[in-house]
Amino acid sequence: MKRITKLQEIERQVEEEGKQWKRKRTEELIKQLAEDSGEFSPPAPAAPDEEAVHNSEDHDAQRGDRDRDGIGH
Repeated sequence: MKRITKLQEIERQVEEEGKQWKRKRTEELIKQLAEDSGEFSPPAPAAPDEEAVHNSEDHDAQRGDRDRDGIGH
């Protein structure tokens, strides 16, 4: 069994504290950026593309035909 030295324990503790500080600081900076720019995060999703909706409807209709014919699942 490998023994952890006091120095290794201190190093791990400091690294963990550094990670926590980094996360907190990043949150603060992102929040400040959002407040300064007036933007919201995440941005609202874009409206669906008409062609993509049409293609999806065609695919659903084709799948329905296969289901009625007993082909598919």
